[in-house]
Amino acid sequence: MNTVIKNTRLRRSPSLQSLLIAAGLISGCAVFLYCQLAIIRPFLFPADGNIDQLARLTPWECVGGCGAGGSGNSGGASVKWIGKGVSGGLIDVQSLGGYSLFRDHSVRSLTNRFSYKPTYTSQIGLTVPIYDKMAAIQPSTLYQRQYEETGGTGDLALDGTINFGMEGEFACMISLCLPTGQYNIVRGSDQTSYMLPSLSQMGTGLTVPALTLSYSKDVENGIWVFDATYSHPMAIRFSGKNEFLGSYFKDYKDSTGNKRFYYYLKPYGENDLGDYTPPSISATAYYGMKGDHEIMQSFGLTFCAPLGVAWIHNEIMNGTTLQYNPRPDPDQLAWSAQLIYGAEFSNPKRPLYFAIVKPIHDVKDPRGKWNGPDMEALKNEWGLVLGVKATMF
Repeated sequence: MNTVIKNTRLRRSPSLQSLLIAAGLISGCAVFLYCQLAIIRPFLFPADGNIDQLARLTPWECVGGCGAGGSGNSGGASVKWIGKGVSGGLIDVQSLGGYSLFRDHSVRSLTNRFSYKPTYTSQIGLTVPIYDKMAAIQPSTLYQRQYEETGGTGDLALDGTINFGMEGEFACMISLCLPTGQYNIVRGSDQTSYMLPSLSQMGTGLTVPALTLSYSKDVENGIWVFDATYSHPMAIRFSGKNEFLGSYFKDYKDSTGNKRFYYYLKPYGENDLGDYTPPSISATAYYGMKGDHEIMQSFGLTFCAPLGVAWIHNEIMNGTTLQYNPRPDPDQLAWSAQLIYGAEFSNPKRPLYFAIVKPIHDVKDPRGKWNGPDMEALKNEWGLVLGVKATMF
Protein backbone atom coordinates (compact mmCIF):
# COMPACT_ATOMS: atom_id res chain seq x y z
CA MET A 1 0.00 0.00 0.00
CA ASN A 2 1.29 3.41 -0.84
CA THR A 3 -1.10 5.58 1.10
CA VAL A 4 0.34 9.01 1.95
CA ILE A 5 0.29 9.59 5.71
CA LYS A 6 1.60 12.77 7.27
CA ASN A 7 2.11 11.32 10.73
CA THR A 8 5.84 10.63 11.00
CA ARG A 9 5.26 7.77 13.41
CA LEU A 10 3.80 5.74 10.52
CA ARG A 11 6.68 6.27 8.10
CA ARG A 12 8.11 2.90 7.02
CA SER A 13 11.71 2.28 6.10
CA PRO A 14 12.28 1.84 2.34
CA SER A 15 13.50 -1.74 2.75
CA LEU A 16 10.42 -2.90 4.64
CA GLN A 17 8.08 -1.17 2.19
CA SER A 18 9.83 -2.86 -0.74
CA LEU A 19 9.42 -6.26 0.88
CA LEU A 20 5.71 -5.67 1.46
CA ILE A 21 5.17 -4.55 -2.14
CA ALA A 22 7.08 -7.54 -3.49
CA ALA A 23 5.03 -9.91 -1.34
CA GLY A 24 1.83 -8.36 -2.64
CA LEU A 25 2.86 -8.92 -6.24
CA ILE A 26 3.91 -12.54 -5.68
CA SER A 27 0.37 -13.76 -4.93
CA GLY A 28 -3.09 -12.48 -4.26
CA CYS A 29 -3.15 -14.33 -0.98
CA ALA A 30 -0.18 -12.37 0.31
CA VAL A 31 -1.91 -9.15 -0.69
CA PHE A 32 -4.97 -10.16 1.25
CA LEU A 33 -2.97 -10.80 4.42
CA TYR A 34 -1.11 -7.53 3.94
CA CYS A 35 -4.39 -5.64 3.61
CA GLN A 36 -5.67 -7.22 6.80
CA LEU A 37 -2.53 -6.11 8.63
CA ALA A 38 -2.99 -2.59 7.31
CA ILE A 39 -6.52 -2.43 8.70
CA ILE A 40 -5.26 -2.81 12.25
CA ARG A 41 -2.62 -0.08 12.04
CA PRO A 42 -4.93 2.98 12.04
CA PHE A 43 -6.32 1.89 15.38
CA LEU A 44 -2.82 1.61 16.84
CA PHE A 45 -1.47 4.80 15.22
CA PRO A 46 -4.24 7.29 14.39
CA ALA A 47 -3.55 9.56 11.41
CA ASP A 48 -5.14 12.77 10.31
CA GLY A 49 -7.09 12.92 7.06
CA ASN A 50 -10.00 14.62 5.37
CA ILE A 51 -12.41 11.76 4.66
CA ASP A 52 -14.98 13.81 2.81
CA GLN A 53 -12.42 15.34 0.46
CA LEU A 54 -10.89 11.99 -0.43
CA ALA A 55 -14.27 10.29 -0.86
CA ARG A 56 -15.31 12.78 -3.52
CA LEU A 57 -12.29 11.80 -5.58
CA THR A 58 -12.97 8.06 -5.34
CA PRO A 59 -14.71 6.33 -8.26
CA TRP A 60 -17.38 3.64 -8.02
CA GLU A 61 -15.86 0.32 -8.90
CA CYS A 62 -16.97 -3.21 -9.57
CA VAL A 63 -15.36 -6.61 -10.09
CA GLY A 64 -15.48 -8.28 -13.49
CA GLY A 65 -15.73 -12.06 -13.62
CA CYS A 66 -16.07 -15.06 -15.92
CA GLY A 67 -19.60 -15.70 -17.12
CA ALA A 68 -20.95 -19.22 -17.35
CA GLY A 69 -24.16 -20.74 -18.58
CA GLY A 70 -26.05 -23.72 -17.21
CA SER A 71 -24.68 -25.16 -14.00
CA GLY A 72 -21.24 -24.08 -15.21
CA ASN A 73 -18.18 -23.96 -13.02
CA SER A 74 -19.24 -23.26 -9.46
CA GLY A 75 -17.34 -20.21 -8.32
CA GLY A 76 -19.64 -19.33 -5.42
CA ALA A 77 -21.31 -16.02 -4.74
CA SER A 78 -20.60 -13.09 -7.07
CA VAL A 79 -21.05 -9.53 -5.79
CA LYS A 80 -20.26 -5.98 -6.79
CA TRP A 81 -18.53 -3.70 -4.30
CA ILE A 82 -20.77 -0.65 -3.85
CA GLY A 83 -18.99 2.05 -1.87
CA LYS A 84 -16.53 4.91 -1.86
CA GLY A 85 -13.57 2.62 -2.40
CA VAL A 86 -9.99 3.85 -2.17
CA SER A 87 -7.69 6.01 -4.27
CA GLY A 88 -4.33 7.74 -4.21
CA GLY A 89 -1.96 5.01 -5.44
CA LEU A 90 -0.84 3.69 -8.78
CA ILE A 91 -2.40 0.23 -8.37
CA ASP A 92 -5.60 -0.52 -6.48
CA VAL A 93 -6.01 -3.92 -4.85
CA GLN A 94 -9.34 -5.50 -3.94
CA SER A 95 -9.62 -8.84 -2.14
CA LEU A 96 -12.97 -10.56 -1.60
CA GLY A 97 -13.16 -13.68 0.53
CA GLY A 98 -16.37 -15.66 0.15
CA TYR A 99 -18.12 -18.75 1.47
CA SER A 100 -21.07 -20.22 -0.45
CA LEU A 101 -23.14 -23.12 0.87
CA PHE A 102 -25.22 -25.17 -1.56
CA ARG A 103 -27.20 -28.36 -1.00
CA ASP A 104 -24.57 -30.72 -2.42
CA HIS A 105 -21.40 -28.66 -2.34
CA SER A 106 -19.70 -25.64 -0.81
CA VAL A 107 -17.19 -23.12 -2.14
CA ARG A 108 -14.64 -21.01 -0.30
CA SER A 109 -13.01 -18.41 -2.50
CA LEU A 110 -10.52 -15.58 -2.40
CA THR A 111 -10.83 -13.26 -5.40
CA ASN A 112 -8.04 -10.72 -5.83
CA ARG A 113 -8.24 -7.91 -8.35
CA PHE A 114 -5.40 -5.59 -9.30
CA SER A 115 -6.44 -2.49 -11.26
CA TYR A 116 -4.68 0.48 -12.82
CA LYS A 117 -6.12 3.71 -14.25
CA PRO A 118 -4.19 4.91 -17.32
CA THR A 119 -6.51 7.93 -17.49
CA TYR A 120 -9.23 9.37 -15.29
CA THR A 121 -11.95 7.70 -17.40
CA SER A 122 -10.32 4.32 -18.07
CA GLN A 123 -9.18 1.32 -16.08
CA ILE A 124 -7.50 -2.02 -16.73
CA GLY A 125 -7.57 -4.93 -14.31
CA LEU A 126 -6.39 -8.45 -13.55
CA THR A 127 -8.49 -10.83 -11.44
CA VAL A 128 -6.93 -13.86 -9.71
CA PRO A 129 -9.44 -16.25 -8.08
CA ILE A 130 -8.45 -18.96 -5.60
CA TYR A 131 -10.91 -21.74 -4.69
CA ASP A 132 -11.39 -24.44 -2.12
CA LYS A 133 -14.36 -26.69 -3.00
CA MET A 134 -16.10 -29.54 -1.22
CA ALA A 135 -18.72 -31.62 -3.04
CA ALA A 136 -20.66 -34.86 -2.62
CA ILE A 137 -19.69 -36.99 -5.64
CA GLN A 138 -21.22 -40.19 -7.02
CA PRO A 139 -20.30 -40.60 -10.71
CA SER A 140 -22.44 -43.76 -11.03
CA THR A 141 -24.21 -46.41 -8.95
CA LEU A 142 -21.00 -48.44 -9.07
CA TYR A 143 -19.40 -45.90 -6.71
CA GLN A 144 -20.36 -44.93 -3.19
CA ARG A 145 -21.33 -41.33 -2.60
CA GLN A 146 -18.40 -39.53 -0.98
CA TYR A 147 -17.09 -36.05 -0.39
CA GLU A 148 -14.21 -34.79 -2.49
CA GLU A 149 -12.22 -31.63 -1.77
CA THR A 150 -10.34 -29.69 -4.43
CA GLY A 151 -8.46 -26.43 -4.40
CA GLY A 152 -6.25 -24.17 -6.45
CA THR A 153 -6.14 -21.12 -8.69
CA GLY A 154 -9.06 -20.62 -11.06
CA ASP A 155 -9.22 -18.98 -14.48
CA LEU A 156 -7.52 -15.59 -14.62
CA ALA A 157 -9.46 -12.66 -16.06
CA LEU A 158 -8.30 -9.49 -17.81
CA ASP A 159 -10.59 -6.51 -18.25
CA GLY A 160 -10.61 -2.97 -19.56
CA THR A 161 -13.21 -0.31 -18.74
CA ILE A 162 -13.89 3.12 -20.17
CA ASN A 163 -16.37 5.65 -18.77
CA PHE A 164 -18.24 8.06 -21.00
CA GLY A 165 -21.18 10.46 -20.83
CA MET A 166 -21.58 14.00 -19.57
CA GLU A 167 -20.78 12.91 -16.01
CA GLY A 168 -19.15 9.57 -16.73
CA GLU A 169 -22.40 7.81 -15.89
CA PHE A 170 -21.98 5.19 -18.63
CA ALA A 171 -19.28 2.53 -18.73
CA CYS A 172 -18.25 -0.19 -21.14
CA MET A 173 -16.12 -3.11 -19.96
CA ILE A 174 -14.55 -5.80 -22.14
CA SER A 175 -13.26 -8.79 -20.19
CA LEU A 176 -11.42 -11.93 -21.20
CA CYS A 177 -11.36 -15.03 -19.00
CA LEU A 178 -8.34 -17.22 -19.72
CA PRO A 179 -8.24 -21.04 -19.37
CA THR A 180 -5.56 -21.12 -16.67
CA GLY A 181 -7.41 -23.18 -14.03
CA GLN A 182 -7.18 -26.97 -13.98
CA TYR A 183 -10.30 -28.69 -15.29
CA ASN A 184 -9.22 -32.35 -15.41
CA ILE A 185 -8.92 -33.27 -11.72
CA VAL A 186 -9.19 -37.05 -11.27
CA ARG A 187 -9.90 -39.06 -8.12
CA GLY A 188 -9.78 -42.76 -7.28
CA SER A 189 -7.23 -45.52 -7.91
CA ASP A 190 -5.60 -46.57 -11.18
CA GLN A 191 -8.25 -49.27 -11.64
CA THR A 192 -11.34 -47.30 -10.54
CA SER A 193 -10.55 -43.64 -11.27
CA TYR A 194 -13.10 -41.03 -12.34
CA MET A 195 -13.08 -37.46 -13.58
CA LEU A 196 -14.63 -35.00 -11.14
CA PRO A 197 -17.64 -32.97 -12.38
CA SER A 198 -17.31 -29.38 -13.54
CA LEU A 199 -18.45 -27.89 -10.22
CA SER A 200 -15.40 -29.42 -8.51
CA GLN A 201 -12.89 -28.23 -11.11
CA MET A 202 -10.85 -25.03 -10.79
CA GLY A 203 -11.38 -23.81 -14.37
CA THR A 204 -13.49 -24.31 -17.47
CA GLY A 205 -10.84 -24.97 -20.12
CA LEU A 206 -12.41 -22.16 -22.17
CA THR A 207 -11.60 -18.63 -23.27
CA VAL A 208 -14.56 -16.45 -22.34
CA PRO A 209 -14.84 -12.92 -23.78
CA ALA A 210 -17.62 -10.80 -22.29
CA LEU A 211 -19.08 -7.36 -22.86
CA THR A 212 -20.63 -5.37 -19.99
CA LEU A 213 -22.52 -2.09 -20.27
CA SER A 214 -23.12 -0.11 -17.08
CA TYR A 215 -25.14 2.91 -16.07
CA SER A 216 -25.10 4.76 -12.74
CA LYS A 217 -27.55 7.39 -11.57
CA ASP A 218 -27.08 9.65 -8.57
CA VAL A 219 -30.26 10.36 -6.64
CA GLU A 220 -30.94 12.06 -3.35
CA ASN A 221 -29.05 10.17 -0.61
CA GLY A 222 -28.19 7.30 -2.92
CA ILE A 223 -27.02 5.91 -6.22
CA TRP A 224 -28.42 3.36 -8.70
CA VAL A 225 -26.04 1.10 -10.62
CA PHE A 226 -27.22 -1.13 -13.51
CA ASP A 227 -25.20 -3.68 -15.51
CA ALA A 228 -25.98 -5.86 -18.53
CA THR A 229 -23.49 -8.55 -19.63
CA TYR A 230 -23.16 -10.95 -22.55
CA SER A 231 -20.53 -13.70 -22.36
CA HIS A 232 -19.57 -16.05 -25.19
CA PRO A 233 -17.33 -19.01 -24.27
CA MET A 234 -15.10 -20.48 -26.95
CA ALA A 235 -12.20 -22.92 -27.23
CA ILE A 236 -8.82 -21.90 -28.63
CA ARG A 237 -5.98 -24.37 -29.14
CA PHE A 238 -2.74 -22.95 -30.60
CA SER A 239 -1.30 -26.45 -31.02
CA GLY A 240 -4.16 -27.36 -33.37
CA LYS A 241 -5.26 -30.42 -31.43
CA ASN A 242 -7.06 -31.55 -28.27
CA GLU A 243 -4.64 -31.35 -25.34
CA PHE A 244 -5.70 -34.81 -24.06
CA LEU A 245 -5.03 -36.76 -27.28
CA GLY A 246 -1.86 -38.17 -25.74
CA SER A 247 -3.56 -39.28 -22.53
CA TYR A 248 -7.32 -39.65 -21.96
CA PHE A 249 -8.28 -39.69 -25.66
CA LYS A 250 -5.34 -41.53 -27.21
CA ASP A 251 -7.86 -43.93 -28.81
CA TYR A 252 -8.99 -40.98 -30.99
CA LYS A 253 -5.52 -39.96 -32.11
CA ASP A 254 -6.17 -41.04 -35.71
CA SER A 255 -9.42 -39.03 -35.99
CA THR A 256 -7.69 -36.22 -37.86
CA GLY A 257 -10.93 -35.15 -39.57
CA ASN A 258 -12.81 -34.77 -36.30
CA LYS A 259 -12.85 -31.10 -35.27
CA ARG A 260 -13.45 -32.06 -31.67
CA PHE A 261 -9.89 -33.38 -31.53
CA TYR A 262 -8.10 -31.36 -34.21
CA TYR A 263 -8.89 -27.65 -34.27
CA TYR A 264 -7.50 -24.19 -33.70
CA LEU A 265 -10.75 -22.47 -32.83
CA LYS A 266 -14.18 -23.61 -31.71
CA PRO A 267 -16.45 -20.55 -31.76
CA TYR A 268 -18.61 -22.22 -29.13
CA GLY A 269 -17.98 -23.25 -25.53
CA GLU A 270 -16.90 -26.89 -25.79
CA ASN A 271 -13.68 -27.70 -23.95
CA ASP A 272 -11.32 -30.61 -24.63
CA LEU A 273 -13.14 -32.95 -22.23
CA GLY A 274 -16.50 -32.42 -23.94
CA ASP A 275 -18.10 -29.99 -21.47
CA TYR A 276 -20.25 -27.46 -23.29
CA THR A 277 -20.98 -24.06 -21.74
CA PRO A 278 -23.51 -21.99 -23.72
CA PRO A 279 -23.40 -18.20 -24.07
CA SER A 280 -25.23 -16.35 -21.32
CA ILE A 281 -26.80 -13.01 -20.54
CA SER A 282 -26.98 -11.42 -17.12
CA ALA A 283 -28.29 -8.24 -15.56
CA THR A 284 -27.72 -6.60 -12.18
CA ALA A 285 -29.27 -3.71 -10.29
CA TYR A 286 -27.85 -2.15 -7.13
CA TYR A 287 -28.95 0.70 -4.91
CA GLY A 288 -26.41 2.30 -2.56
CA MET A 289 -27.35 4.57 0.35
CA LYS A 290 -25.03 7.57 0.72
CA GLY A 291 -26.47 9.22 3.81
CA ASP A 292 -23.89 7.88 6.27
CA HIS A 293 -20.20 8.85 5.92
CA GLU A 294 -18.99 5.80 7.84
CA ILE A 295 -21.20 2.99 6.48
CA MET A 296 -22.37 2.61 2.89
CA GLN A 297 -25.25 0.13 2.69
CA SER A 298 -26.39 -1.39 -0.60
CA PHE A 299 -29.06 -3.74 -1.91
CA GLY A 300 -28.62 -5.75 -5.10
CA LEU A 301 -30.37 -8.13 -7.44
CA THR A 302 -28.61 -10.23 -10.10
CA PHE A 303 -30.14 -12.43 -12.79
CA CYS A 304 -28.43 -14.80 -15.24
CA ALA A 305 -29.77 -17.06 -17.99
CA PRO A 306 -27.83 -19.34 -20.37
CA LEU A 307 -28.72 -19.22 -24.05
CA GLY A 308 -28.65 -22.98 -24.48
CA VAL A 309 -28.31 -26.31 -22.69
CA ALA A 310 -25.06 -27.26 -20.98
CA TRP A 311 -23.40 -30.63 -21.57
CA ILE A 312 -20.93 -32.42 -19.29
CA HIS A 313 -18.07 -34.82 -19.90
CA ASN A 314 -18.07 -38.55 -19.32
CA GLU A 315 -16.79 -39.12 -15.77
CA ILE A 316 -16.08 -42.87 -15.73
CA MET A 317 -12.53 -43.74 -16.81
CA ASN A 318 -11.29 -47.03 -18.25
CA GLY A 319 -7.90 -47.23 -16.59
CA THR A 320 -6.15 -44.09 -17.84
CA THR A 321 -8.37 -43.48 -20.88
CA LEU A 322 -11.74 -41.76 -21.18
CA GLN A 323 -14.52 -42.26 -23.69
CA TYR A 324 -15.55 -39.05 -25.42
CA ASN A 325 -19.26 -39.25 -24.64
CA PRO A 326 -20.74 -35.92 -23.43
CA ARG A 327 -24.34 -35.80 -22.19
CA PRO A 328 -26.82 -33.09 -21.11
CA ASP A 329 -26.06 -31.67 -17.70
CA PRO A 330 -28.53 -33.11 -15.13
CA ASP A 331 -27.88 -30.04 -12.96
CA GLN A 332 -28.82 -27.60 -15.73
CA LEU A 333 -30.28 -24.30 -14.52
CA ALA A 334 -32.44 -22.32 -16.92
CA TRP A 335 -32.06 -19.22 -14.74
CA SER A 336 -30.40 -18.14 -11.51
CA ALA A 337 -30.54 -15.01 -9.38
CA GLN A 338 -29.09 -13.50 -6.21
CA LEU A 339 -30.42 -11.12 -3.57
CA ILE A 340 -27.55 -9.20 -1.99
CA TYR A 341 -27.21 -6.97 1.05
CA GLY A 342 -23.84 -5.25 1.31
CA ALA A 343 -22.21 -2.76 3.64
CA GLU A 344 -18.95 -0.88 3.16
CA PHE A 345 -17.32 0.39 6.33
CA SER A 346 -15.87 3.46 4.70
CA ASN A 347 -12.27 4.37 5.30
CA PRO A 348 -10.45 6.50 2.70
CA LYS A 349 -7.35 4.31 2.96
CA ARG A 350 -8.54 0.79 3.86
CA PRO A 351 -12.30 0.24 3.52
CA LEU A 352 -13.99 -3.01 4.53
CA TYR A 353 -16.90 -4.66 2.75
CA PHE A 354 -19.38 -7.25 4.00
CA ALA A 355 -22.22 -8.90 2.09
CA ILE A 356 -24.91 -11.53 2.62
CA VAL A 357 -26.00 -13.35 -0.54
CA LYS A 358 -29.21 -15.33 -1.06
CA PRO A 359 -29.03 -17.51 -4.20
CA ILE A 360 -32.29 -18.26 -6.01
CA HIS A 361 -32.60 -20.60 -8.99
CA ASP A 362 -35.10 -22.79 -10.75
CA VAL A 363 -35.54 -26.54 -10.38
CA LYS A 364 -32.73 -28.39 -12.19
CA ASP A 365 -33.73 -29.87 -15.57
CA PRO A 366 -31.33 -31.42 -18.13
CA ARG A 367 -33.61 -30.18 -20.94
CA GLY A 368 -33.05 -26.56 -19.91
CA LYS A 369 -36.76 -26.01 -19.34
CA TRP A 370 -37.72 -22.90 -17.38
CA ASN A 371 -39.18 -23.88 -14.01
CA GLY A 372 -40.22 -22.12 -10.85
CA PRO A 373 -37.84 -21.52 -7.91
CA ASP A 374 -36.32 -24.53 -6.20
CA MET A 375 -37.89 -24.06 -2.77
CA GLU A 376 -35.64 -26.58 -1.03
CA ALA A 377 -32.54 -24.79 -2.32
CA LEU A 378 -34.11 -21.45 -1.39
CA LYS A 379 -34.15 -22.49 2.26
CA ASN A 380 -30.67 -23.99 2.44
CA GLU A 381 -28.33 -22.06 0.13
CA TRP A 382 -26.51 -18.94 1.37
CA GLY A 383 -23.38 -16.95 0.74
CA LEU A 384 -21.15 -14.61 2.78
CA VAL A 385 -18.51 -12.21 1.45
CA LEU A 386 -15.87 -10.18 3.31
CA GLY A 387 -13.57 -7.84 1.41
CA VAL A 388 -10.83 -5.23 1.80
CA LYS A 389 -9.33 -2.63 -0.51
CA ALA A 390 -6.00 -0.89 -0.55
CA THR A 391 -3.81 1.15 -2.87
CA MET A 392 -0.17 0.46 -3.69
CA PHE A 393 2.83 2.47 -4.87
